[in-house]
Amino acid sequence: MKSGVKRIRSFGFNADLRSRILVVPLGVTLVVTLAVTLVVTLLYAPTIASTALTRAPRSNDFSRSAYRSDTSSGPSIADEWDEVFDTARAVLAKLPDPARIETTIKDPALRQAVQRAYQSLKTCAKVSRAQNRSTKEGMLAEFERDFKSVRTEAERGEYQSCAATCSTEGAKCEKDCAAAHKKLCACKITEFGSFVTKCIFG
Repeated sequence: MKSGVKRIRSFGFNADLRSRILVVPLGVTLVVTLAVTLVVTLLYAPTIASTALTRAPRSNDFSRSAYRSDTSSGPSIADEWDEVFDTARAVLAKLPDPARIETTIKDPALRQAVQRAYQSLKTCAKVSRAQNRSTKEGMLAEFERDFKSVRTEAERGEYQSCAATCSTEGAKCEKDCAAAHKKLCACKITEFGSFVTKCIFG
């Protein structure tokens, strides 16, 4: 009887000991696995981050995507932009030197308005195809604001009659542009060129 109890106790002791022996390696294995995972994560984190950044759109990609929208928003919108700024270059080439404008126009308000519009036109003439649409729109809008001041000042002074004729031609250009279903046209640019060359230096 006593020997049986001893064998049972010995069996329980051995079983408990074996279970503890099994638990220890499992715990060690878990710790080692976590440690290896952490080390691998730390080692490859820069690579993962650089891959994510490479796939993400860069800030200077905006200009490319914005320019692509020119062609996607309409079949001829890119060509219309080129036509507008080609016209700006052509008109600028025919205008007198800014120094002559300054000495010829006696009315200070009109002179300043023409000079501002001249500089805005010069900026438009430097536009390239690769520039994004918002840049193009901003440049064209700035010229049109400056040209509006030229119109306002011209209607008050000695160039009133000639300015009215140029305005009529500009209105006809706008009408033809709308009839051709164009989203853009260079009518105000050509009107400004006509006013300077015909009314002031004609």
